[in-house]
Amino acid sequence: MQYLVKPFPFRLLAQRLTAYRDLWLRTAAGGMLDQRDVDRFFALVPAEPSSLPKGCSRPTLALVRAAFDSAEGDLSASEVAEPVGISRATAQRYLAHLQREGLLVLQLRYGSAGRPEHRFRRVRA
Repeated sequence: MQYLVKPFPFRLLAQRLTAYRDLWLRTAAGGMLDQRDVDRFFALVPAEPSSLPKGCSRPTLALVRAAFDSAEGDLSASEVAEPVGISRATAQRYLAHLQREGLLVLQLRYGSAGRPEHRFRRVRA
């Protein structure tokens, strides 16, 4: 009836198990469910908020997002890292998260040799 994607906080597991128990108790005596019962069950289980990758924090994420406020175009991890005050690798982790969330688009810039440069730009609504 429900699923959780790892990693998840214990409180979400507890909420979902409690909601399932309540639904089961309502039907254990052979009772039938109607649409209101089903709606009530799913309302007991709020949507899980987007979780951050391990080692990421909301304040730093806000700073990484703010780096794009004044950006004219796309930015690399190094261009984000410097003004925010984090390492390039840390910036890359936050940028990859924002890309997975659909807030940034990744573009690869190929040079004459070596790996392509990862460039990120904000998704325009």
